Amino acid sequence: EHFKAEDIRPMTHEDLETVANWDREQAGYDRATVLRHLMRAGPEVACVAGNRDQPCGFIMGRKGDRNTQLGPLVAQDCATAHKLLQTAMNTVEGPFYLDAFSVNQRELAAGISATWTMERTFRRMCLGEAPLCGDSAMHYLAAGPELG
Repeated sequence: EHFKAEDIRPMTHEDLETVANWDREQAGYDRATVLRHLMRAGPEVACVAGNRDQPCGFIMGRKGDRNTQLGPLVAQDCATAHKLLQTAMNTVEGPFYLDAFSVNQRELAAGISATWTMERTFRRMCLGEAPLCGDSAMHYLAAGPELG
């Protein structure tokens, strides 16, 4: 189900449980603790798409030592991801960081009218067997390597 741009709204503490449940379905694991931390750290950045009972995307962020970090960004499709990212970008003053997943990096950058600079790459590695969780096509930005 698609939505209109006006269906993107600031995330509230009341939204957190519904967003965390939806995120668990998409990610395949529970990040509720991380999402609560991000809501405390950067409430001005946190936005959700969709209706109150059924989100279809969200973005969060936090201030870092040098710049703001935007992410995680999880969305039902690239159009939703673009709208959420643009909304969050409008709340941030100064430079910010994005840790984009390679599976969606090109599509995400193509939908935003900004000049991006690749600072470094990030490769997640695992020793032993670790099956992938969730639907990676719905994950656009990580919260940062230290948060996931």
